[in-house]
Amino acid sequence: MKSALSILFLATSAFAGFVNRDVEREVREHGSARVIVMMRDGAMPSLATDDFTMTTRWHAITGFAGVARERALEKLQSDPNVASVELDLPGAGHLAQSVPMIGGDVVHAAGYTGQGITVAVLDSGIDYTHPDLAGRVIDQQCFCNTGCCPNGQSTQSGTGAALDENGHGTNVSGIIASQGTVASIGVAPGVKIVAVRVLDKNNSFSGLSQVIDGFQWVYDNHPEVRIINASLGTFSLLAGYCDTQSPAVAQIIDKLRARGTMVFVSSGNQASTTSMGSPACVQNSISVGAVYDGDNGSVTFSGVCTDATTTADQVTCFTNSNSTLDLLGPGAVITSTGRGGGRSSYIGTSQATPHCAGAAAILLQINPALTPDDIESILKSSGKPIVDPRNAVVVPRLNLLAAVQTLVHPGPKRRGARH
Repeated sequence: MKSALSILFLATSAFAGFVNRDVEREVREHGSARVIVMMRDGAMPSLATDDFTMTTRWHAITGFAGVARERALEKLQSDPNVASVELDLPGAGHLAQSVPMIGGDVVHAAGYTGQGITVAVLDSGIDYTHPDLAGRVIDQQCFCNTGCCPNGQSTQSGTGAALDENGHGTNVSGIIASQGTVASIGVAPGVKIVAVRVLDKNNSFSGLSQVIDGFQWVYDNHPEVRIINASLGTFSLLAGYCDTQSPAVAQIIDKLRARGTMVFVSSGNQASTTSMGSPACVQNSISVGAVYDGDNGSVTFSGVCTDATTTADQVTCFTNSNSTLDLLGPGAVITSTGRGGGRSSYIGTSQATPHCAGAAAILLQINPALTPDDIESILKSSGKPIVDPRNAVVVPRLNLLAAVQTLVHPGPKRRGARH
């Protein structure tokens, strides 16, 4: 016997497609589903609290998130103003010396450090008292649907809100902004950091809605932020651009880019040669994969895959890659800042991404009038073409020195540099 929900889906074919089939299956099997609902305009549907529990409503985009039960899906399915209902997918930070590899040491010597630029880092938080990061963090915020903010709540603001209980975010932030006192110097040691915690102590997020919360908070509160680093993504992978499958994330990234803010996202570490998770698969994000920064011997990534031998500019076996991948950066093995004031070493596309975000900050210091399109074009056209032998896709590997030389001409030519 068909459920009322199944009958309704059959009877309302005129609206078929608004509710993702995965949502229908989740409700059928578990009685409810965590969803993201996108509307055609800002009007809210009439939903009883017994049928739908609202967890967040956004104003920067036409959507909201919550827990839907069967009767709520029936109403959403029959509402012509509903554009889509998708699962609020879980995910994690993408875990994986490298600044000289991209010519960063020469760029620093020329006086370019990202001074005057602010970068937002959406991650597991930050050790804001670390000697290499102290004084760089100008604001903190936390979003966690499961109440994992440092105060035990779902949101927290101000000093301590982005306390890092995992270490991933501290390493990522150091790749961008480390002062080089304890760990290696970062790509853009002159930048300021806005730390937004959206990952828990296990380096995971319970749903994309809390990542969207982070994006919107930056959009609302920090218009000076021109660069966002998001070394994270969903476990679920999608082929090609996913703007229609992940419309809420796409919409907020589009709005950020339209106002001049670029979002750099790690492509993920599942070793896919066809697909990436969200937000990396969103067209207006800058997706970043990983290469080795030198001979690291044999490297195994978390049981996903093994590279028996490694060399500089070799695409790592774990990098998610397809024809939409935008950039490559050094991601293995990267030692930077660690929790407790020390150092930490990680392998992953998460580590490649902040190299590119830091590079964008350098370009903006040189010319603050650059648009996201300008920066993306410079980073791609100046990069070293690398072939991913797994799928024959050619992707530019970040070459910061060459990128700077396109803006400052003639620039220094580094002898023997690996770029």
